[in-house]
Amino acid sequence: MTSDTYTIREFKPGDREGFRALFEMVFERPLSRETFEWKFERNPYISHVPILIAEANGTIVGARAFLARRLRVGEGTVLALEGTDVMVRPDHRRQGIYTRLSESALKRYADSEAALWFGFANQISFRGNLDHSVRLTDAVPTYYRLQDPTALLSSTDSIWTRLVSRIGAPLVRSYLGVRDRTRSESSDAVSVHRHAEIPAEALGALYERTTPDMLHTVRDASFYRWRFGNPEWDYTAYTAIQGGRVVGGTVVGTQSVGGTTTTRIADVLPMGRSARTPAIKGVLEAAIADHEDSDLIAAFGTAVSPALLDSYGFLSNCRPPLFWVAAANSMVVHSLVSGQPEWNLDGFDPSDRSNWLLSYSDWDVI
Repeated sequence: MTSDTYTIREFKPGDREGFRALFEMVFERPLSRETFEWKFERNPYISHVPILIAEANGTIVGARAFLARRLRVGEGTVLALEGTDVMVRPDHRRQGIYTRLSESALKRYADSEAALWFGFANQISFRGNLDHSVRLTDAVPTYYRLQDPTALLSSTDSIWTRLVSRIGAPLVRSYLGVRDRTRSESSDAVSVHRHAEIPAEALGALYERTTPDMLHTVRDASFYRWRFGNPEWDYTAYTAIQGGRVVGGTVVGTQSVGGTTTTRIADVLPMGRSARTPAIKGVLEAAIADHEDSDLIAAFGTAVSPALLDSYGFLSNCRPPLFWVAAANSMVVHSLVSGQPEWNLDGFDPSDRSNWLLSYSDWDVI
């Protein structure tokens, strides 16, 4: 086939089933109707479904999708698009579909309501992103607390079997035991409450009181109501109360895939490296204690102090031993606004990782 065979267009309501079928073919797992509705149709920050479709003879053979969110930039906010679910049918690859989808997306959203396109790329996907004039930040760390090394040895995920085989399950258990015994600060100054339903209003109000001045996703009540509605994950929220007021919070999600049960620390408030407060310690300790049966607990990004995560036995994939087996991702950023310095948003350079506060809630993997 030639490039003329393919039509690139915007998503239409009748494309949902074709998109879901393509997703299952490419990623070898289903995309439920409920997940599609949550991800693309119930997003509160955009009025249309932000998906570009590649079609050949009436069949969907490729797609490039986005999630919308609002970013806090200085004193104001802007709309940003997170790239997600880039797909091309195996029998239609090497026909320029990826390139045409990317170019069409840039054209569609240039000088639109969106100011920025971002995503997360590993070494495998670097080349394709660089071909489209985007910038890559320094590596964004992921932190892992390996709780059941023996279970990870039988996991279908080769990352964990290689790691545990290399450093040894007893050594991992010993490390966690030492870390758990040597945490010096107490979190008794706060009381921690568990929530089966996300307390969106309380967390949104806490965010408004503690809003950091770095680039980050706006965490208002609308964000919390939508973001943690993903039906593929089981979420639990924790709030820390001091003097009758919410002073800290976290949301964690748990999922079992391929014989491995993973809990991810999706969001933490207040955000920032300096936020080593009893409130943060209290909610993290409660979340870890409640998920001791998970094989591993993971945290992503820069919203929580690395020193605090280290005190709970989390290992960074930017340092050995995880560095050897679990590659870190970098952030991909692209300005959608012409007529101004490309890498400047109200004084912030979005291609500089140090300007961002990031967590799993910024990435569509949870």
